[in-house]
Amino acid sequence: MVKTDIWVEGTADQKFLADVLEQWFSIQFDMRFECRDELGNILIRLRKGNGVSSFNSKAGWENTKPNFEGEDTGVQNIIIIDADEDFDKRKKEVAETVMGVDFDAEKHLFLIPDHRNTGNLETLLEQIINPEHSILFECWNAYETCLRSKEEKEYTLPPQKAKIYAYLEALLNQNEKKKINPVERDYSNKEHWNLDHTKEPLKPLYEFLKKHLKER
Repeated sequence: MVKTDIWVEGTADQKFLADVLEQWFSIQFDMRFECRDELGNILIRLRKGNGVSSFNSKAGWENTKPNFEGEDTGVQNIIIIDADEDFDKRKKEVAETVMGVDFDAEKHLFLIPDHRNTGNLETLLEQIINPEHSILFECWNAYETCLRSKEEKEYTLPPQKAKIYAYLEALLNQNEKKKINPVERDYSNKEHWNLDHTKEPLKPLYEFLKKHLKER
């Protein structure tokens, strides 16, 4: 029987959470992002919605709701999505959208990066790079500053995702380039990422997951 469903926006979030849950709690997932016991029973699923709209819009929620099982089926639902531009607004949106199902947004919702501030998965990833390679972001920031300084033409700045891609592009050799893609990344690689959950910025996420996984 399924014990915990962790709902996220997309595959990138599934892969990140699968890696940190393995690192922090020795929970292993298969290719479908499911964790099973020795008898084959599903214990935890990392479930993908159709972006944030699955949890903050009527149309998106109508598609997700049929799969959102409640405690009457023995399932504990958790939602982990981006706070984006307005933390308070996103929290209110989710609470109002999922109203009517057995879900406590105050207890079972976590907004990335730290359940306090605005931002998204890329915001969190920027904060957990291996500090030995911080020079790469310094170079990137200089590039953005250069673009902004060109008054004769207004250039479009690259998105946050491009910054993470560029970070890995600089670190991986030609045979490892597939690991640039979100679904192929190895967040357990200490050369690239620092998953120390005892310190900010990962401590809030760790404490949230630890509390709810104990409820399984």
